[in-house]
Amino acid sequence: MKRMEKAPFVPTEIRVATVRAKDGVLGVLSIQTTEGRLDIALDLTTADAIVDVSTAFAQSWIRSIAAYSDLGWVAPLSE
Repeated sequence: MKRMEKAPFVPTEIRVATVRAKDGVLGVLSIQTTEGRLDIALDLTTADAIVDVSTAFAQSWIRSIAAYSDLGWVAPLSE
């Protein structure tokens, strides 16, 4: 395996927004990383799909944390 000289891009925040363009409305996926922000233009269908998936993921994650805490186990914040 090749040794890395610096840490890889680590996503710290993901947002989906819309902007009005000459051709209509576009979706913009913005990913904030440890190295800066990456903006990607998307069609609205794709932007909506990303929002739906991220919402479902967040809800699933919250339910799993709640299930563990109901059992008396809470995930450590760091090791």
